[in-house]
Amino acid sequence: MCEETIETLIGSSGVLTSPNYPDNYEENQKKTWKITVPTGHGVELIFHDFNMRYGDYVNVRRDSITDCTPSDILYGVELPPNIWSHSRFMCVSFTSDSMMNEKGFNATFVAFPIPGLSFIILR
Repeated sequence: MCEETIETLIGSSGVLTSPNYPDNYEENQKKTWKITVPTGHGVELIFHDFNMRYGDYVNVRRDSITDCTPSDILYGVELPPNIWSHSRFMCVSFTSDSMMNEKGFNATFVAFPIPGLSFIILR
């Protein structure tokens, strides 16, 4: 049975790695990162290393930290393309099953400005 760990990341940039990276992750692991960048910015997720066996995966949910239902499911040994959220939120989850394991992943997130969203509303 997996016990989930949740980490909240707030800021303009940060690092995400699978548990034990660069060593192999363990079986039956689940970790979720809830990313929030400053208002008026989006989130870009950049993978620098990626090695996940079939059955283990990374879920990425763009535009939300309350609903982490996946919009992108990633596994394999090829480096995934960069993933963008055009809101200030992103949810990333790592899950491993009870079988063999691999090295996992190393990724960073960075905030990027979204034109037209960094204005002040006066009432």
